[in-house]
Amino acid sequence: MKKRIDLEQIVDTFLSYTKINTTSVEGSTQLPSCENQYKLAEYVVSQFTDIPGVSTNIKENAITTIHLPANNPHAPSIVFFAHLDTAPDHSTDTHAVRVKQYNGGIIPFAGSRETFSPEDNPELLNYIGQDILVTDGTSLLGADDKAAIAAGVEALKYMIKTPTFSHGDIRLVLLPDEETGIRGAKALDVSELNSDFGICLDCCEIGEYVVENWYAGSARITIRGVTAHPMSAKGKLINALYIATEIIAALPDKERPEYTEGREGYYWAHNLRGDTANATLDIAIRDFCVLP
Repeated sequence: MKKRIDLEQIVDTFLSYTKINTTSVEGSTQLPSCENQYKLAEYVVSQFTDIPGVSTNIKENAITTIHLPANNPHAPSIVFFAHLDTAPDHSTDTHAVRVKQYNGGIIPFAGSRETFSPEDNPELLNYIGQDILVTDGTSLLGADDKAAIAAGVEALKYMIKTPTFSHGDIRLVLLPDEETGIRGAKALDVSELNSDFGICLDCCEIGEYVVENWYAGSARITIRGVTAHPMSAKGKLINALYIATEIIAALPDKERPEYTEGREGYYWAHNLRGDTANATLDIAIRDFCVLP
């Protein structure tokens, strides 16, 4: 297979994106939910400034389009999608670590006591002898989805510097706040793109393609308890945290991510916060729709 992308270049591109903390904000009504998503969009667009023929656009809500016109009018038009934000699970800055020529062993995270083990993550063994980028354990790495942005950017750069590479209209579209309810995708006017194919860069191993999608829903349950001093709480105290755990326990026992695969839907209770008086429980709901 002909090598088209320079390894060191795409690694540097990706790492430069991880240095911009784009953690999305749960519950925000703003789009984007954090200003750094807009800053990342600006930075990506700056890499295409003054390139003849390439047009760029950043909307106020950070939806960003980079357009490379076709050099072959008969080739299909394609839009590639990636998202600007990272999950709200960890909000600290990324400190990426490069593991040179991975040997198949356990990778310790430099900033924590956690490890990355092939016993728990057997897919690691597919990359023995290759370099691996990991977090230092203090934050998310940000590969979801900045690795995709880097891939899209470097692919566009290759096509720009290789005029003999035949292609139709190519667009790279960056969307905000995927992690908090695909809000950027919902705000996108798809009719503006007018493309033959759309490809979302957001998962999977090298060479793997997903050609179907599930229904992604969410539930947020707010619980109001009644506080009382524990010495005189009998008949008075209503503990919001206990109620939340009872709700979790009432979910179908085997319909959790750790028990499902393929087209099996699941309930994922992924965030519980609060105290005796008030608690909020977030549940992600995934399933495939059965069409008639």
